[in-house]
Amino acid sequence: MILKMIKKKRCDMVSPVFFAGICHRGLHGNGVAENSPEAFKRAVEAGMALELDVHLTADNELAVIHDSDLLRMTGKEGKVEELTVKQLKSDYRLNDGQCIPTLREVMDLVDERVPMTIELKVVDKNYRALARRVWREIRNVRDKKNFMLISFDPRSLMPFHGKGFMRQLLIHNEHAYTFPFRFLFDGIDMEYVLAADWRVRLFRLTHPVNVWTVQDEACFTALLPFTDMVTFQYIDAGNVRGNLTQRSC
Repeated sequence: MILKMIKKKRCDMVSPVFFAGICHRGLHGNGVAENSPEAFKRAVEAGMALELDVHLTADNELAVIHDSDLLRMTGKEGKVEELTVKQLKSDYRLNDGQCIPTLREVMDLVDERVPMTIELKVVDKNYRALARRVWREIRNVRDKKNFMLISFDPRSLMPFHGKGFMRQLLIHNEHAYTFPFRFLFDGIDMEYVLAADWRVRLFRLTHPVNVWTVQDEACFTALLPFTDMVTFQYIDAGNVRGNLTQRSC
């Protein structure tokens, strides 16, 4: 009974929409770039939660893009942390021609119609400055349950303790040394290959668990008994939502 009460309290920290599937870097694919305005628009139209990545720019703004190195997504050399937003907007385009958005632009586009997961991408130990800037952007949102914060760097999540946002520690199979810090946070966001680990299953009794990034239907089905939330890409969003909507955390 006590475990059920704790579990319910943890899950109630966020919108139930999170538990019906999270679109990895927006609902991208089929010519639509990841972390792009169109990918986020498609997630909103599908009524599904979305995940995005933020980097701190040279002028203390938040660029929404996964890599610090811009080459993969723009075909042009450059590092986000060394450029201003103006430079990113004028000199770079995503590989489908769209502009690199800022977090504020994405928040205005989404307008809390669906919830979002924000991954803090720490580069060169800038975790303090990055956390401060994210806090400035989200502190006045209408409903804190619409936002979940994740990061591989526990230090970037610590400043949000007690501020009402769910914080999930990202854990990669190859960097599992952060796993012992899991009880400092409200949940964990695991690479899917770790989902069946007995320590994760035990942790899940009292904390919500998310897995990333599921990219095929068979893997998605196999993971359902081991997780509360699923971050996915390249598989049918309707099928993900249909299989998760009836579940409870």
